[in-house]
Amino acid sequence: MEAAQVLDPVTGARLTGPQLALSERVQKGIREVQVEGQLGNRPTIVVAGRSDTLIPVNHAARAYVGASQRAGSSLLRYYEVTNAQHFDSFIDLLPGYDSRLVPLHVYFNQALDLMYA
Repeated sequence: MEAAQVLDPVTGARLTGPQLALSERVQKGIREVQVEGQLGNRPTIVVAGRSDTLIPVNHAARAYVGASQRAGSSLLRYYEVTNAQHFDSFIDLLPGYDSRLVPLHVYFNQALDLMYA
């Protein structure tokens, strides 16, 4: 079976040589991090809202954290925020949301501060 051709997104020409090798390296890294959860020595913080109904934590954040732990990622930290979801802009627009939900973006900013520190 012949390997799929990798094309330059700007010119449409087939990649060869060093450009092809770099492209394959990037694609391998994407697979390792996104699909397999192999973070290696990359420090990672995952912040998820427990009340998110569009992207449920069982099918996204928790599953990814589990895959990463299985892959041996030790620099991963997971924060699950009770009563939070990722649609912060809707909290004030929909009646009752402001008394039941908290903005997740605050915790995102805290996670970035932790990563920076």
